[in-house]
Amino acid sequence: MASLFEINEQIEMLTDKLVDEETGEINEEVMAELESLEMDRDDKIEGCGMMMKQLSAEVEAINEEIKALKARATAKANRHDRIGEYVKATLKGKPF
Repeated sequence: MASLFEINEQIEMLTDKLVDEETGEINEEVMAELESLEMDRDDKIEGCGMMMKQLSAEVEAINEEIKALKARATAKANRHDRIGEYVKATLKGKPF
């Protein structure tokens, strides 16, 4: 499938060929192809929008996981410190 850029280029090219310069009549074949390209473009834009929505949800989920991991790391670090203080207090300055 063509990219949005390529589809837009094709639409622009076909738009120039839509009307016969001599007769002023609309070329039905070109019109049909333009309609098809516009539908392709709409589908592509919709797909990009859906992808953006999915990526946004993934970013949000990752950020939530980061918050949870940071909280977990903080809790572990605090536990580490409390155990160290407990041992220090228990030893009352004596070497282990």
